[in-house]
Parts: sequence; C-alpha cells; structure tokens
Amino acid sequence: MNPLSLVEAMLDPGTDDGSWRMTVLDTWADMVSRACPPLPYVLEPMCGLGAQARALVTRLGGRALGFDINPEAVAVAQRLFGSPTFECRCLDLRTLPPLAAQFNVVVLGYEALNAHPVSRWPLLIAWARAQCTTGAVLVLDVCGQDRRFGLQRVPELSVDCMVFDQLFTVTFNTVSGTLISRRYICEQEKLCNMIKDHGFELISCETPFANVKTDKPGLRAMRTLLAVAK
Repeated sequence: MNPLSLVEAMLDPGTDDGSWRMTVLDTWADMVSRACPPLPYVLEPMCGLGAQARALVTRLGGRALGFDINPEAVAVAQRLFGSPTFECRCLDLRTLPPLAAQFNVVVLGYEALNAHPVSRWPLLIAWARAQCTTGAVLVLDVCGQDRRFGLQRVPELSVDCMVFDQLFTVTFNTVSGTLISRRYICEQEKLCNMIKDHGFELISCETPFANVKTDKPGLRAMRTLLAVAK
C-alpha cells in the first residue's frame, strides 16, 4: 500500500483504525473549541495533515494555516484538504519561522513539542506568543503520567518510506536509515511556569481522553493545556 492509501485508510471512519481516530479527534476538538473564540484564524505547526486545526475550523468557522517540515506530508494535506479555509505550507518549526499574520488559536501538539528539546521549549512558547493576538488561545498537547509530561518517539525507527501516526499527526520519513530515539521529560510545574513566563495565563489542564474506550491505556494519560495570551 502506498503512503497516500495508508493515510486515506487511517482517516476513513469506515475502518476500525479510522473510526478510533475520529472518535478521539472529535473528543479533543469538542473540548478545545469551547475555549476558543468564534471564527478564529488557527495555526498548527508540525501539523501533518492538519486534522486538529481543521476540526476546530469545522466547529468554529474561520480558517487555518498548518505547516510541516516534510514536503510529502504538505503535498498530501494540500491535495486532500486544501481549500479557502485550510492552507498547508512547508516550514521547519525548529527555525521558529516568523509569520506575517497573527492568530487567534495556536495548537502545539506532540510533534511540535517533540521538534525541540525541553531546553528550547521557552523559545518555542515565546515564538507562539509572538504569533498570537491578545486573548488568543494556546493549546498544548502533552503526554502525561502522574505529574510528569513526556514525549517519546518510536525507538530505533528505521524506514525507507513509512507513514506513522502520533495522535492525529502523520509524518513521512523517506530518508533511508532514519533513526529517531528521543524522550523528553518536563515537570508539570516547570512547563506551567514556562507558559506563564512567556505571556500566557494558564486556564486549564484537561485529560480529554480519560473516558475514551480504547485498548491504548497511555491515551488516557494525555493532557491538553489551555492558556490565553495576555
């Protein structure tokens, strides 16, 4: 099966895999949209196919910009979902690219945080604040266990061309022999202080999937932090 076919299968609600993902995405989007303004301009860095941004626009109206480091992912996102309400560009979050527009909602998902070691998270959050209007909502999705947040890539992933998913983010690796082995741990209090120190007010820390029926118990520990730009 080629990468595009794999993506389509993952997003097809008629398949077991697609149905599970749509259920989880709907749960997340229903919760987050309640904290967001109507008709927002949504930014989703490291967006893969931009599923989270598109889900918010579906509920709230407005439009979204997503970007990803991988041109293949961007091409697929544009081919499947490009429209007046969703644009996807090829940019590298690790360079903290300046953007001309300002946004009402910024979604930093697992892949966005995983693009930086913890020592650079303050720079990432400061960059996010620079993209926001006053009153904008910052959404951070983190893996959580007890009072620690962690993000983990698949150890020793070595592929020629493979689609893999980390909760709504689809990434393509086409460089033969790609190796990814990282684990970032950040204390909850430390991350919350980063948010407060860089122009945001933390409004809630949710566990949106606590009651989702799943054979993936780690999903229930995932947390979504919501903050407002001051």
